[in-house]
Amino acid sequence: MDLPVLREILEAVSGITVFPREGSIAVLAHHLGMTPQNVRLWFEHRRMLLGVEAQEASEVDADMQEYQVYQLVDTLINNHAYQQYYAAKLCAQMGG
Repeated sequence: MDLPVLREILEAVSGITVFPREGSIAVLAHHLGMTPQNVRLWFEHRRMLLGVEAQEASEVDADMQEYQVYQLVDTLINNHAYQQYYAAKLCAQMGG
């Protein structure tokens, strides 16, 4: 996956939470072709950039955030695949 798409997805997820749970990290790593450690590091750096030190959220909030992360990643990955498919199809139709 190209860098602008990776960044778009990670930044979108950070809009939901800058403290993703291990399940969200695993999903991101799998879909983005990154290691879980690289995903953790990206969020660690994001928290440093934003000056976020700690998070106090209930389990319900954390569960909802994780669900939102799954939904967002799925939507963004599917949108990117859809755009690539139709761009390739259009190029083929135009003789490219």
